[in-house]
Amino acid sequence: MSKTEFFFASTVDLEAHSLSEQNMDAMYAMYQACKAVNQPSRYGSSIHTISVIAVHKDHDSKFHRPYVRYSPKSKTVEAKVKVDLEKVIGSDFLETVVIYEDVIIQVLDEVKDKAPGFDFERLKRDLHRAIQEEVGIVK
Repeated sequence: MSKTEFFFASTVDLEAHSLSEQNMDAMYAMYQACKAVNQPSRYGSSIHTISVIAVHKDHDSKFHRPYVRYSPKSKTVEAKVKVDLEKVIGSDFLETVVIYEDVIIQVLDEVKDKAPGFDFERLKRDLHRAIQEEVGIVK
């Protein structure tokens, strides 16, 4: 594979709440921003795929347990990260975008020492610019 595939998605495991249209628009903006930074060999060869899933849940779930994993063999970062549901529900579009960006940055920071030669700082800068552009398009 000659490029880093960067995916951001959500899973909704809610019993008593639902996400607003603004929250869903923010999720889509983040998804699009992550797609925008999929560029050939820009960040290094130690990671080919990054997949971050924001887990929205309001009850204990054995199926959607948070984790962050890096596999040097497959050069893959996989993460399920629980977001603060009450904070997301009470947030507008831009606030939700910030919450999701923070989730992604936390995942990248957690694996940066495990993937030598990968330019995490450049990826984070490029992602932030892509988010700003996407928010400008969406808003």
